[in-house]
Amino acid sequence: MEPIFKTSFLGFSVKVYPNRVEYNPLFMGKRIILAKQIASVEMGMPGVQELIIETAGGKRQRVVVHLGAKTALRDAILGIVAS
Repeated sequence: MEPIFKTSFLGFSVKVYPNRVEYNPLFMGKRIILAKQIASVEMGMPGVQELIIETAGGKRQRVVVHLGAKTALRDAILGIVAS
């Protein structure tokens, strides 16, 4: 299955699929967050290259992303959560 959105920055990568988000933090292995587990998506501080995904269980995952892709990534994640 092809991702509906993908981006990478300084060794960090994130892919958004119709049912999940896959995030590869540098040297930490792949993390998968199912769309049905996503409670919210925060943009973080302006000028900071991170997005924060909070799960229904209260865990917060900070995703490093290129500033130019920050809004597009948020919109892609919110799109899969809404569907």
